[in-house]
Amino acid sequence: MCVLLSLTSCGSEEAPEIIPEKTFCDFVECLNGGVCIDNACLCEKGYAGIDCAFQKKPKLIKLKSVILHKFPDVDETGNPWDDDIEELFPAFQDEKLPELYFSISNPLEVLYKKTANIFDANPGNDYEMKMLDMIEFDQIDLEHKIGLLDFDKNGSQLIDQVSFYPYEDDNGFPDTLSVSNNLIDFSLVIEYIFE
Repeated sequence: MCVLLSLTSCGSEEAPEIIPEKTFCDFVECLNGGVCIDNACLCEKGYAGIDCAFQKKPKLIKLKSVILHKFPDVDETGNPWDDDIEELFPAFQDEKLPELYFSISNPLEVLYKKTANIFDANPGNDYEMKMLDMIEFDQIDLEHKIGLLDFDKNGSQLIDQVSFYPYEDDNGFPDTLSVSNNLIDFSLVIEYIFE
């Protein structure tokens, strides 16, 4: 007796496709330089939240440097700044240019005000203005003013001042604040301190 055995295949026996399980990092984009590690956003300094979207408020802001870029070449009457007969420092030749310094204040206090540290300042040059003491902004939500002054023998003359806020909750923590108006222009180099 003969038995005929026939084997037929009704398709290939392929392994089922394995779909990887979705994780937090597949659904959430970490913002502001944050990186997704182990199903969580690791946020850059100063940012918080599930996706690093929120800017944290600093405890204080340190002023590291003040750079003066621009000031007017004459006073409000159109005269040179040092158009006086007797120079403040007779040993130095009078070039009719100002001896400059700056002051910073807020409505509660004067944070900084010292005597001249730039002599015979030329309006066409940039100057890094020396600070004898560290300036710390701890009232960072208050409006502050930076003033530029000319130091003369008979007293100081305010050249002009500009209002600014040391901190804004949507500016992304710049290293330098540009503080200017039509007459004067400063760059404030700052550092943020968090708790």
